[in-house]
Amino acid sequence: MAIIDATPVHELLRGNDFKFEIPDFQRDFSWTQDQWGELEQDLTTITKEETFFLGALIILTTNEVEPKSGEYQRRQVVDGQQRLVTLTLLWKALSNVIYRIGTNKEQDYPALPPLTDPQKDEVNSLRFKFILPILGGESFMKGDPASKSIKLNEKDEKTFNRSVFTERAIKITPKTTDSRIIKCFSFWLNHIGELVNHEDGVQRLQEFVDKTKRMTVTQVVVDDDGDAYEVFERLNARGAQLSAADLLKNRLLQTYKDNPGLRKKTLETWNHLVKDFDSKKGSSRFDIVDFIYFYWQAFEDREVTRKTLYKKIKARLLEDKSFTPTMFLKQLEEASTEFVKWTARDLVFPTETGEKLSPFAEINTLKYRSCYPAFLAIQKKFANKEVLEFAGRARDFLFRTITISEKSVHHAEEIFKTIVKKMDDLEASEVELKKVVEAAFDPEKSGLRRAVNDKEFEASFKVKYFGNDSLAKYVLTKVYQHKNTGEQNVTRDAQLEHVLPQGAEKHWSDFRVLVKENKKDKWITAKDDKETWDLKIDSYIYNIGNMTLLLRRFNIIASNRPIKKKLKDLEASEFYLTEDVVTHVKKTPNDADTWTWTAEDIESRAQRIVFDNVTKIWKQ
Repeated sequence: MAIIDATPVHELLRGNDFKFEIPDFQRDFSWTQDQWGELEQDLTTITKEETFFLGALIILTTNEVEPKSGEYQRRQVVDGQQRLVTLTLLWKALSNVIYRIGTNKEQDYPALPPLTDPQKDEVNSLRFKFILPILGGESFMKGDPASKSIKLNEKDEKTFNRSVFTERAIKITPKTTDSRIIKCFSFWLNHIGELVNHEDGVQRLQEFVDKTKRMTVTQVVVDDDGDAYEVFERLNARGAQLSAADLLKNRLLQTYKDNPGLRKKTLETWNHLVKDFDSKKGSSRFDIVDFIYFYWQAFEDREVTRKTLYKKIKARLLEDKSFTPTMFLKQLEEASTEFVKWTARDLVFPTETGEKLSPFAEINTLKYRSCYPAFLAIQKKFANKEVLEFAGRARDFLFRTITISEKSVHHAEEIFKTIVKKMDDLEASEVELKKVVEAAFDPEKSGLRRAVNDKEFEASFKVKYFGNDSLAKYVLTKVYQHKNTGEQNVTRDAQLEHVLPQGAEKHWSDFRVLVKENKKDKWITAKDDKETWDLKIDSYIYNIGNMTLLLRRFNIIASNRPIKKKLKDLEASEFYLTEDVVTHVKKTPNDADTWTWTAEDIESRAQRIVFDNVTKIWKQ
């Protein structure tokens, strides 16, 4: 690895012995006007004496030369794509504007006086001697787009060559396109056009060009793509974030660099696979790196980490010639079919697609991760029925161990690694699978003491602070489903309500909390000791016994009202959990003066409704 001190960007792009390329694995150009505008503002405000440092570029050297001429080496831009492409579009826009004013087309800028011959010579010299060499030199000037100083990825390259390279106009309309290449080019055309359209437009243009000469970058040059990834992670530069998936895609494509047909097929297969894992439009709640990570743990290396994932796969591709990109992608596609169903971002609890996928919906809602390598391993050897049954056991184990008892995630990971390991030698027998699962999850049989027994689970549940509304709603829904005998179903529209409200200080200042004073219990209100009351009140607000479900949420004002004024809305609920709150409040139905909601009510309701049922719902 070599670190090259700050170099003017224009000198970097004018180099004659190598040219840059954006690998096909890189995502498309993604900067928006927020970033272009920031760069424009920076260029506007720097003084004549200042340099403008744009950060570090991470460059990967390759042994490839340009296929036509063979005269120069290609260098891949691992990080810096957004900046280099933006600047290339800036200089191309400058070239267009100078071409117009240097060829007697001053009418495009009515405020600019006609140029004198010396002025025309000066601006044309800027274009031919400074800007065009940056863009690609003599071949670029003659109309060869492949000679550009920087080759973009496949999609952006087509857009550049079609709409930017051959374009000599100084106004284009980007509104009908989603291409950020075209929008960025239009932005610079408009900005430079406004700059020139003044009486002293030539001087302004020269000053702007001079400022672009003072833009500098530092280069970090590596000759190994794994090193490039590690450097990128440390520098965390301004460009769009690179991931192990980007590097893996490149590695798969590089394997077939001498076979255009297989390379194209590999790219198509990869793009089809990753659609389900797109962060905005994909079906799965996980990204492609997560999926490959789970897959690799399930079938290749249980000890792999996300940090080492790329290097592990790269080593396998280089060392094992039978492990081809085609085969690997086929395996990933086969495994992804069920995985995407399990992890669908719209599969959340309570599920509206029936009970069949309910364990997976609950796992998604609770955001568990460590179970998926085991799911994949079981799916490959058994059928969906066995995976579904195992998912239910995994859900209960994770809820008891991680969510309620707050054990380390490492506890869970070790259990699932044990199961994955046993899948290698296990016969495809449902009986044998059950033996493995029982031995792993049973706290007495596993010998690992990583599972939580019923006594520990109950004790942890009673002191759990339910400050997370999503978790509280999940628990109450599970309790309701356990006890429900045909009443109103809980849907995703059900809302969580705190009977003693989160804004309790205004209307509930007479609520009594229990404190210790001289080692004795003492009940106090906010009027007695506001500071101590403030410290204790949350333990009652976020007690599961203080929470219930409603079909619609109170507005904030209604929710904070005293209990007697909330009763009418609570009584309208069709959930027995809420009816139970009303029963607690109306201890003496005909005596409204006795209608209260107390700390004792919260504790007794939590015990009867929740704590007495938890080991029946989330089983050992």
